[in-house]
Amino acid sequence: QVRRSHAAVLTECNEVFARELNAETTADVIGMRLGNLEASKNEAAHYDYVKAFVDSDYRLSNYDLIYRAANGDERAVRSSLTGIVHDGLLLRFWGAESNIQDIRQAKAALRNREQYQELLAEVSTRLLTTRFDDAEQAVKDCLRKICTFIGADRTAIIWYDKSQHSARLLYAWSTIDSNFDIPSSVPEFPWIKGRLKSNVVIRVDDVNNVADDSRSEWAWFRRRGVKSFVLIPLVIDGEFVGASTFSHLQNTRAWSDQDIVDLRVFTELLASVLVRIRSRKALDDALAGLQRATDRLEAENVYLRQEIKRTHGFDEIIGQSDGILRCLHKVEQVADTLTPVLVLGETGTGKELIARAIHEHSDRSAHPLVKVNCAALPGDLIESELFGYEKGAFTGAHRHKRGRFDLADGSTLFLDEIGDIPIELQAKLLRVLQEGEFERLGGTETIKVDVRIVAATNRDLEQSVAAGEFRSDLYYRINTFPIELPPLREREDDVQLLAEHFATVHAKSLGREIRAISANMVEQLRKYHWPGNVRELDGVIQRAMISSSGEILELADPLVGYGTDDAFDQPRILSSTIAELKIVERDHIVSVLEGCGWKISGASGAASKLGIPPSTLRSKMKKLQIERPL
Repeated sequence: QVRRSHAAVLTECNEVFARELNAETTADVIGMRLGNLEASKNEAAHYDYVKAFVDSDYRLSNYDLIYRAANGDERAVRSSLTGIVHDGLLLRFWGAESNIQDIRQAKAALRNREQYQELLAEVSTRLLTTRFDDAEQAVKDCLRKICTFIGADRTAIIWYDKSQHSARLLYAWSTIDSNFDIPSSVPEFPWIKGRLKSNVVIRVDDVNNVADDSRSEWAWFRRRGVKSFVLIPLVIDGEFVGASTFSHLQNTRAWSDQDIVDLRVFTELLASVLVRIRSRKALDDALAGLQRATDRLEAENVYLRQEIKRTHGFDEIIGQSDGILRCLHKVEQVADTLTPVLVLGETGTGKELIARAIHEHSDRSAHPLVKVNCAALPGDLIESELFGYEKGAFTGAHRHKRGRFDLADGSTLFLDEIGDIPIELQAKLLRVLQEGEFERLGGTETIKVDVRIVAATNRDLEQSVAAGEFRSDLYYRINTFPIELPPLREREDDVQLLAEHFATVHAKSLGREIRAISANMVEQLRKYHWPGNVRELDGVIQRAMISSSGEILELADPLVGYGTDDAFDQPRILSSTIAELKIVERDHIVSVLEGCGWKISGASGAASKLGIPPSTLRSKMKKLQIERPL
């Protein structure tokens, strides 16, 4: 308790106040001037203190302030002042001061704990809920906040790589220099590592004042300007993997037990995220290795595809005649576009080979060519085959099925014999060609696809349009870029090349060795009219391979029907109209059937001699109205 006179001289005080002034008794301070007493206080704070006293009409209660005692220590006090005023002048005032230093320290500690809890909640929420693509940034941000909270100058995460027997600095941050260089590795000090592996925290209050100064570790830290540091073991699933470190570069620090407890908690949170990052990186490394292997296989696959193209690309289309070269030129022109292509030609001329060549030379060649033979499907099945169907769409539809348009999404769809598609289905086909969308049979969901169309037919579609059998709008849509294949009879110079090609192919499958085709056989092949075109030639060569016993290939049987020059002079044979060709084809089939005693199947059957499957021959007989005479 203190009382000051109006002359600003101390008149009374207790022993506590005297000791604050570094006096032994109260008598030593009684009579001191007020200016000398207040000099120990902070000047600005003291001014505010006096002003508050005046502003309160000299009735000031519970005013907190800090001043420096005579021994240099700061004191926090709570002061109350009461003054006696006469005619506006302060005559005398009394004061009482109580020491609140312990209270302030307790409150500061409480605020520190509150800040710690807030930071702990923030860090744990950020680390435990972060997405993987943001995890590394989250670790860096949290390290920065932890380092700032504890008042350290630098922090880092050290990771020990067992496979490489080295320690790496994963993340680091500094309050002094945010752009400091992070070394890719740090020394593996055996003593430090051994203690950390034993889950012992290493704390050094002063690097220049350690018990065992001979250790190389301390010199390493000193060279890097470290004054004080702490290392917290980083343990994941019971396994030591590294450490978190916090250091001071400007001052030493007495690391408290509470500091260590706090940093252990933060380090455990960091470990939970680091294990996710390292596991994901290990997975990414494995996936990267798998991707490299996949890329290598893809490169090999590309090479193989290039090799295959040499036998199944343009080289699969054998011939040097002007007609076939014109077709191949058109293939080159249209392959890289999305334009629909209509391949025209008689049966057996190789329309599918042209479609395959277009696909293989397009940017869709990575996907398989999807094929549909419209003539081979009954009319009531074409829709479900092309567009698929939903479960329950019809009796027996126990599950949904994807159609060919579905399968060809992103690729090419080859519609062989498109002229045989029923008229009632052509509108739906036109829609998917124009809009790229359709619904499955029995479904309501509209399916979008990206399909390139190559169609083929041996029919005269213009006649079909005129007869009302084919929609004109669909015809004009698919006939954007027609490619017309010449029949084999117009490719006389290619006949020998094709025959030699087929002989080579079948020699491998039959285990035969053929040196050449006899001159007589070549002559007959060149003069034959080939109503079955290349497919028929293939069948003729295959039969010759089976029946020939020597190394020179001979015909198994004379070519029936058109083996003389007179036969080629007949107008019905030389005519190129579709109607006359059907007559030629019909007469040829009848002739072969008669020569085989109307036997269709088997090695000696007409189908084998014609080089076509028995089912195809029966279909042709039905279409051409060929019946065995009674």
